[in-house]
Amino acid sequence: MALLIFRLYFLFRAGMWDRANTMLEDVVFSLRHPSYKLLLRALRNRDIGLSSKILKELYPSSSDEIRLTRKLSVIAADLGLTDIAQNLSVTYFESTITSDMDIFLEASRSFIEPIIGDVSVTYSYSVGNENVGSVLCKSHDGVARSFGKIIKIKAGKSKETLFLCSILNKFPEIEEIVPTYFGVYERPGDHAAIIFMDALGERGLGIKRIGKAAVSIGRIIESIDYRKATHIFSDIPLDYSKPFGRIFHLRYGCEYALFEIRRGFLAEPSPEILAIFETLEDIFLRDGAYRLINCDYHYGFCHNDFNWRNLHYENDTCKVFDWTRCSIGLRGWDIATYFSDCEFSFEEIFELYINERYDLRNRQDQILLMFFCFALLLVISLHHRRNCEARVDSFFKPCLAMIKAMYNKINEVQV
Repeated sequence: MALLIFRLYFLFRAGMWDRANTMLEDVVFSLRHPSYKLLLRALRNRDIGLSSKILKELYPSSSDEIRLTRKLSVIAADLGLTDIAQNLSVTYFESTITSDMDIFLEASRSFIEPIIGDVSVTYSYSVGNENVGSVLCKSHDGVARSFGKIIKIKAGKSKETLFLCSILNKFPEIEEIVPTYFGVYERPGDHAAIIFMDALGERGLGIKRIGKAAVSIGRIIESIDYRKATHIFSDIPLDYSKPFGRIFHLRYGCEYALFEIRRGFLAEPSPEILAIFETLEDIFLRDGAYRLINCDYHYGFCHNDFNWRNLHYENDTCKVFDWTRCSIGLRGWDIATYFSDCEFSFEEIFELYINERYDLRNRQDQILLMFFCFALLLVISLHHRRNCEARVDSFFKPCLAMIKAMYNKINEVQV
């Protein structure tokens, strides 16, 4: 019963309500527009041609439904239907502000002009799960001077705004890895605000295999220790939409992590995979490895969404975007998140991070490395749901070997 409550609790904290709301919306849209159901099926089957055809047919009927407009704008952007995505995004953006779009953009230009000089401000359809598009500020000779991320504000200030206004002032080591922040434009009554920051080159976005630079950035973030991180979140609320980074000191947290790792595999795994599960349960549950976590040493500040889509790398300089989910978590959690989705082998992870980061003569580092490997398996399982069989030899076996080696070292020290 306790485990069931814990699972429900973390599912809720991890965005279960948002996912349930999304599923309900899909049902409603499918009932109102039969072709929407066909669109979802085509997307699941990765049939780009059919998906594009259905979306173009749905596009005219979306003008009176703002939620559907938002859904289709994201899908259109993913499919590369630029013109449709732009038109849908403009409609959605206009629904979040109280004035005409041109008036809003002109007012935002007046806000940013004293900071960066005379510029033109144009809206872009680019969208994400949380933002409402973006604006680009260019000087009259066409040079990009600032990028503005448009965010929707449900109530009060956004988490990212609080981060930029609070944390950056306290920790200059973080400020140097964040794009230069110019300010936030917002007006009473509007449900949108613009975060203005430095305009970074487009060539530096979407690069997966950054390697050393990404690891260095991760190390800078985790250098803010647990006590300082706790102090940070006395001023701004912790984000629990991705809680996995800070569950490892809890028995039911580790049990929940193992539950998620199991879900990375097919319903009936092979005896070899079952043996991996059994060993992980022995170490982290039956032998109580979770009790080894020392929050002061093993936890710290983390970005909590440290994936390659949020990194910009150009001219040997790396910057990190989107601090909406920043939180307290396991040191190394961000780097585990990064490596889990970037096609690095375990051998590369060992050379780039493990070999440089951990002093294996130090008991606290032995514990931290053991939980880093555990976290890496967890994030890989979350990324590759029901498809982890192909990663048994490349990740699960070497991670398990490292976990066992560290646990044996720890027990030797205790004896």
